[in-house]
Amino acid sequence: NYSVGYSAALAPLWWLPIDPVTLYQVAAYLSAALGAAVMWPASALARRFGATRGIALATGALVSLVPARALLDNYVIAENPLTLLVVCSAVLAWRIAEEGRLRDAVAFGVTTGLAATVHARAIPLVVVAVLWVLVRWAVRASSARAAVATAVPAIVLSVGGFIAQQAMGSTIFASDDRVGDLIGGVTPVGIAKVVLGQGFTQVVSWSLLTVLGLLACVLYARRTLQSHGRLGIASAWWWLGAMAVAQGAFFVAVLAASSDLDTRFDVPLFGRYLDPFVVPVAVLGATTLWTRASRRLANAALIVSIAAIAGYGLLVLPSISPDAKWIPFAVPGLEPFLSPTTGDDRMGLAIAGSVALIGSVLLRLSQRSVRVGIATALVVATTATLMTDAVRVDPFESGVRARSTLVAYVAANPGQPIAFAADLLPCVERNKLQYELSDVVTVVPADGDYGDGLVVGPGDWPEAAAEGRVRVPLTRWGSSAVWTAP
Repeated sequence: NYSVGYSAALAPLWWLPIDPVTLYQVAAYLSAALGAAVMWPASALARRFGATRGIALATGALVSLVPARALLDNYVIAENPLTLLVVCSAVLAWRIAEEGRLRDAVAFGVTTGLAATVHARAIPLVVVAVLWVLVRWAVRASSARAAVATAVPAIVLSVGGFIAQQAMGSTIFASDDRVGDLIGGVTPVGIAKVVLGQGFTQVVSWSLLTVLGLLACVLYARRTLQSHGRLGIASAWWWLGAMAVAQGAFFVAVLAASSDLDTRFDVPLFGRYLDPFVVPVAVLGATTLWTRASRRLANAALIVSIAAIAGYGLLVLPSISPDAKWIPFAVPGLEPFLSPTTGDDRMGLAIAGSVALIGSVLLRLSQRSVRVGIATALVVATTATLMTDAVRVDPFESGVRARSTLVAYVAANPGQPIAFAADLLPCVERNKLQYELSDVVTVVPADGDYGDGLVVGPGDWPEAAAEGRVRVPLTRWGSSAVWTAP
């Protein structure tokens, strides 16, 4: 589901005279810079929501420093530019609704279209944006020219990204049945499980903020409809609420259709998918909380948050297998409580829910002393991110980040033909080695001819030994190794 937009933006890095591993490290720094850059539009959005300069700046920092967002800065991953584009789109939506300038309409179309270009899962974002500007034109809140100025770049960029994705995917994958799998794999039980998991993840990852933000958005959208009639639907509150609901429903369907739903406990909990789209909602939640806009709304958000934790804890958590698998970067908001080396993670999930409940209550109480509440939230978020990065992420990813042992041997034997048996290797080895050796190996399918040169393949490979190949000593990395010619 990744489009080619981010890859195209990073492609010029290949022109630098550095090896692939160093190149990846440069790209990781750029990815982290994009994650930090979210602070700017997030702070600007908080100002649009009525926050003072200090609260706005603190809110922008908070939504960028929580583990759910900052831990992804470890990776060259499309969610980082996606988050920046989503939050910029939110700022532009408010500019359109409040100021109505044509240049903002164009920029809104470009940012939403680019979001789908860097990540195909942003298609609902584009659909909602186009429908919203058309509704604004229909109720005469804006001109037809403004609607076209948004719709054309949004559609052109997203369609162009989809076509490029299909073209690239056809050269990598023999077949792609994800759409068919999605249509045929959704069940009511799966949907219920994912809804409960997503509610749990949102509260653990964002405490009270996204729940409060969504409730505030619904309240403000209803008020605009009551006070302005049909013109109220032209407000940016309707865009934000519709976007969050559309993306949430889309991801529930995607995750509920996963073939791993019953074997991986992280599938219902996937935060990486929805988190980029709820950052504007979290900004609204923080602003609503610390500007003391509505104490009653904060109480309602606390009740909903408690229900979300209790629902998952009572209905889903007891049924998780002790041997269930998970992928760390899929649930960054839960990583402070989960260890990739622990066999049974149910206790970690229970602790996560308990801490989330305490955090939600404390955030609600922080309305009494806003400065103390904001400062405490920033300290807790930063500490949790730094500790998780040092204790969980860095040790787990260290082997993948470093140069593999077999690269030195390959580099010491220039000019020899080297085949790469990518299809026979596990995911990590296949991805890392194909990247590291991209300029020097030829990828050969499983039933292909590996030739008379060296072969990078499985470390334990009886078929290669039967052909007379010998595994080169000290070249084993993970479950891969270099084999000599027969």
